[in-house]
Amino acid sequence: MYKLCISISSTLLLVLGSPILIAQGDPAAGQAKAALCATCHGVDGNSELSANPKIAGQNFKYIFKQLQDYKSGARANATMSAMVAALSEQDMMDIAAWFSSQEVTLLGANLDELELGEKIYRAGVKELSVAACSACHSPTGGGQWASWFPIIEWSTPRIYIDAVESISRWRASK
Repeated sequence: MYKLCISISSTLLLVLGSPILIAQGDPAAGQAKAALCATCHGVDGNSELSANPKIAGQNFKYIFKQLQDYKSGARANATMSAMVAALSEQDMMDIAAWFSSQEVTLLGANLDELELGEKIYRAGVKELSVAACSACHSPTGGGQWASWFPIIEWSTPRIYIDAVESISRWRASK
């Protein structure tokens, strides 16, 4: 019985786990493939435009999933959908590997809004039914890799506003 359990477990790991273990991407190949991405996200994923997210240092799994979702139409954005239209799965893995391997650079925070932002992050806004950001993105903003929640500790205010508005629209449509 013990040998049968080991045999079944090994087979399942090989069949189900292999794509996950193999799907890593090549950062060097990703750097070359990400040239067009630099227009909005910066050469190393550190966008200087507040409307575009910094993707440097973001976890591989999250970047890869977002690229897949833009390509499939599961996530709607005309610009991003056009950018990923010709990318293969390997291209997306390589690009995700490149950006996830980069170091993020941080800009200064508006100290007048820091206290309010921290309160919303940790406790949400009950009157508006906005959950605490930390519930999904971790107390530090470092994301939760296993559950696909991205790192948000260095996002810009514009990105936060867009995200909250998008979540609100999604909830209203349900």
